[in-house]
Amino acid sequence: NNMNDIGSLPHEKLIQKTGMTPELFEEHVRQAKNSGRFPDGLDVAVIDREKGCGRGIPIPLKKKVFVALWTIKQGYDVISGGGCETFGIARKTMAKFFAKWVKWIVDELYSREVFYSAALLKRNASIYAKMGKDGCALSIDGTVIDWANCSQGLRANCRYYKSGFGLNFQISVGPQLRIFHVSNAFGAATNDRTMYNNTDIIDFIRDDDECKNYEYELYVTNEEGVIEKQHMKGMLIIGDGIYADFEHTITGYKHALPGTPEEGWSRHHGSVRKDVERGIGLLKGRFKILSKKLPFQSVDIIENVVKVCAYFHNRILRHDGRDLFGTEDAHFDVLQNLDADNLVRFEDEDYWLPEGYHVVARAQNLQGNQLHRQLQKLCCAHFWIALQRGEVKWPKKQSEMFPKNEF
Repeated sequence: NNMNDIGSLPHEKLIQKTGMTPELFEEHVRQAKNSGRFPDGLDVAVIDREKGCGRGIPIPLKKKVFVALWTIKQGYDVISGGGCETFGIARKTMAKFFAKWVKWIVDELYSREVFYSAALLKRNASIYAKMGKDGCALSIDGTVIDWANCSQGLRANCRYYKSGFGLNFQISVGPQLRIFHVSNAFGAATNDRTMYNNTDIIDFIRDDDECKNYEYELYVTNEEGVIEKQHMKGMLIIGDGIYADFEHTITGYKHALPGTPEEGWSRHHGSVRKDVERGIGLLKGRFKILSKKLPFQSVDIIENVVKVCAYFHNRILRHDGRDLFGTEDAHFDVLQNLDADNLVRFEDEDYWLPEGYHVVARAQNLQGNQLHRQLQKLCCAHFWIALQRGEVKWPKKQSEMFPKNEF
């Protein structure tokens, strides 16, 4: 039992247990071995292996990686509940390996898949522009991970509305559902506004010269009633109402009257903002370890687990070619109107929007920290004018473009 060959599992079983294709599984076994951090029982002479693992003979690395991937996919109870013992690995041995393995991935592999640059943010902006969200580069939101063993000294900062304890992470997602950044852990009592002001990618968009000088145009109607283009600089971040009044963010109207242009634009904005909700949903759905209370006592291990899941999310996305979704015109259809069928991206959603409005907005020279509501007004006006001109597009369903992918 100790030496059976994980690689001989049927492909369907391997994918079911780990979420990895055989190619991705072997890739990460090879990388772990090449790192030099993990001994491999298969390197031991056959005559010595017969003495049995756990008696000075290392367990095959492939088995440990398999159980580690199984753990992040199904939950930590694979280890704590003794599922690892099915493969002849003691719980304590596997727990130590798991903590070391997630740290290794964050140290050596994470930055290869979860990263951002001005060039990538510009590519995002070009995709969002096709959807009538000119200037936007990312969607952001926070998510809470339940924490079973929160220490007494951290409980005040980590308590949240479910009468439990947790850690809050702010996640930045692009239009392909690629994760661009995962913040460090904050206590669950920390709101999204505080995390926003303490997140590296937000500072990058504020301070990087290419981001600050990124140019885009919005349609406006001038005082003579003539439609013209307003030149803008900088990048916008799509968020929900908690991010209202923040520089560089764009949110929908909170209290728009039914049937008004503001309500229609806000609903469209919300459908685009679902990128980040869908990304977080995929992360927790694919990696069940994030949906259950984590038993670790160390904040660092929880941070590592969340980032490892983000790493594998992006690696699978790239493996399947979905990281390039939206970069070609063939991935879009022209948005004819804003009825329910046209705004479905990922799943059935109940939307109703008026078919068109002509919104008048005076040209504004928006710089720095000017009122968020004026930027909303400009973006709303631009959207409806672009829609009337047939310039707003909507992504095709990814299931149609990539029918074999479980996303």
